[in-house]
Amino acid sequence: MWEQDTTVLTPPADPEPSRRVQPMRSLLVLRLFLGATFTFAGLHKLYDPGFLTGTSSESVQRQVAALHGTGPVAELLGLAGTHPVALGMVIAFGGLAVGVGTLLGLWTRLAAAGGFLLSLTFFLTVGWRVRPYYYGSDIVFLFAWTPFLFGEAGGMPSVDAWLAARAARRLPPDSPANLVSRRALLYTSWLTGVVAGSALLLGAGVGRLGRARQRPALAATPNPPTDVSTGPATDASTDASAGPGSSTPPVGGAVLMTDPSSGDPIYVAQPAPGQVVAFRAICTHAGCQVTFTPQAKCFTCPCHGATFDMSTGAVLGGPAPTALPRASVPKTS
Repeated sequence: MWEQDTTVLTPPADPEPSRRVQPMRSLLVLRLFLGATFTFAGLHKLYDPGFLTGTSSESVQRQVAALHGTGPVAELLGLAGTHPVALGMVIAFGGLAVGVGTLLGLWTRLAAAGGFLLSLTFFLTVGWRVRPYYYGSDIVFLFAWTPFLFGEAGGMPSVDAWLAARAARRLPPDSPANLVSRRALLYTSWLTGVVAGSALLLGAGVGRLGRARQRPALAATPNPPTDVSTGPATDASTDASAGPGSSTPPVGGAVLMTDPSSGDPIYVAQPAPGQVVAFRAICTHAGCQVTFTPQAKCFTCPCHGATFDMSTGAVLGGPAPTALPRASVPKTS
């Protein structure tokens, strides 16, 4: 008689079990980075009094004006630019909501969708002129959101998972799954209200603190008012839009012109008597069109605050990696 073999085969032990959780740890690091970055970005915009001040070179109104006609969503920018303060509040508080939700793991997929949408919008506007594309950060953030957009928290520690486990513990073991889900949704909704209220109070407090410490320079008007429907307003003495044949700018001033060879916007400046120079009017950081700030005698990017010397085009401050490219001074007739 043959005896039946009842040996139970067990898989070999994993010699290095710690490696199996490494991808989860990596995603947790990415989630915390995205959450902290968007939280800081939202609070920074609320803290900066110039962000919602139309006369500031860093205001959302000037940024929209500088981006007018740029990228696939240019028309939407024109519509949104008619209400710049509301647009700025949506961007600031939207970024804050995305950041806090991602940090806590609260409504993780919804927060990731918001972060993905914000990053996509920034890529199609601010980052659209960046060449080559990988110089811009917005496209990197865009793809960094995808693991959480499709996989939520991915088994990592999160408030969503903690609330679901709490709901299951509070009900009898034989409770149907839909009842547990409804209880978890009730807990999540209650906590969302608390977190949202706290975030609103935090944002309002940071905004008030920023206005209280408002820089004296912002009290003055560094640039002429901006008409978001047509771009930056012009001033004949410092920032006029013209074509070939325009007069030489005054000493200490700059004139916005069009390069006849490429059609690109350029600035022709006269830093000192007889010294006439020209620079391409596109910021080397994210491709926004720079403006001329007569008080500081420099070119300023309205998108991220980079500043450039009017004599050499060299970077004076901000995130721009290189100087403004030189351009040929158009011949006058």
